[in-house]
Amino acid sequence: GLAMTSTAANAHFTVDGLPIERQSNEVSDVIQGVSFSLKALTAAPENVVLTSNVDGTAEKLQTFITAYNDVASLVQKQLAVTDGSNRQSTLAGDGTVRGLQQSLQRLVTTAVDGLGSVRTLADIGVKTGRDGSLSLDKNVLKTAVAREPAALNGLFSQAATGMGDVASQMVDRFTNSTDGTLVLRQRGLNGAVDRLDDDQLRAQARIDAFRDRIVKQFTAMEKVVGSLNSISNFLSQNLSSNKQSNS
Repeated sequence: GLAMTSTAANAHFTVDGLPIERQSNEVSDVIQGVSFSLKALTAAPENVVLTSNVDGTAEKLQTFITAYNDVASLVQKQLAVTDGSNRQSTLAGDGTVRGLQQSLQRLVTTAVDGLGSVRTLADIGVKTGRDGSLSLDKNVLKTAVAREPAALNGLFSQAATGMGDVASQMVDRFTNSTDGTLVLRQRGLNGAVDRLDDDQLRAQARIDAFRDRIVKQFTAMEKVVGSLNSISNFLSQNLSSNKQSNS
């Protein structure tokens, strides 16, 4: 009972004079970062004005900066050595955590080639303080966005060498569940704890065995002493009796 009322067709449109055809009216792969929602056929062209969202970019950058500062602060707190530092409960001097700190510092200075004048985080206003924490200069960011918005995007999205991939590679290198550096270090510490527990059990078993042996020897010695005392008493009584008889 169904009848075809209209034949399905692809969407046809032009962008800056370039004819484009897509199977959907929702198009997001023509201009990077821009989505089109095609509503109806029009005779006159529609003007699309694109502007850079500096506030939105700054907000996303601040999220990255906050996450970085949280990790860097935690690492520094674990590595810090002061008069009151307890090496038994911190990671002070641990080479693995020191390596993580150095990797975080290299991440901040990573330069992405092929992007023009925007190649590092410093070029978009990310500053490093004396304590190693990051902050954002929004004026520098605004200038970078106005000058080279594509380069700023590439700083994070460029394949393999962009900040996104570099950060992901660093995280995987340290936290991969199979061979991550921190994971392997943690397994090593757990193994050391297990070995110490086993050593403690074996030591306790030796102590218990030694105690049992000493107790048995003491008991046997008590029996010998008791027998000797009995003999001594017997001899003493006999000597007393003989003396009385002789008298």
